[in-house]
Amino acid sequence: MGNTNLGREPPESRDLHFVLRGGSLVGNSYWSSRSVTWPFVTLAVSGDELILTTKGVVTRSCYTFPRETIRNIVLRQRNFLGLQTALLQIVHSVTGVPPYVIFDTFDIENLARSLESAGYPIQRE
Repeated sequence: MGNTNLGREPPESRDLHFVLRGGSLVGNSYWSSRSVTWPFVTLAVSGDELILTTKGVVTRSCYTFPRETIRNIVLRQRNFLGLQTALLQIVHSVTGVPPYVIFDTFDIENLARSLESAGYPIQRE
């Protein structure tokens, strides 16, 4: 449960609160993480889980975070080359998924609103 599900697609759209496109960093730390850039990453938000899917040219991964495995969701805003972006860190206890998981997007308000409407508390920094 909750392990990396290679090739798994997000649940049907009727089950989702939101699907957002962005980039990601996944690894043991910032320095050892693998980066996938926009538009090759999606974050699907449902009431039961968050699903981070990367579809690169060489690699494809799908990380599922059931609600009960999510310890904290941290939202940081930053200015990158004049563009406002959001960094969403998912702090989790999913076995087999690296501990450092970041989703990066330009759509800050829709991201926060969709997580909150699905009942996920957000820690803003």
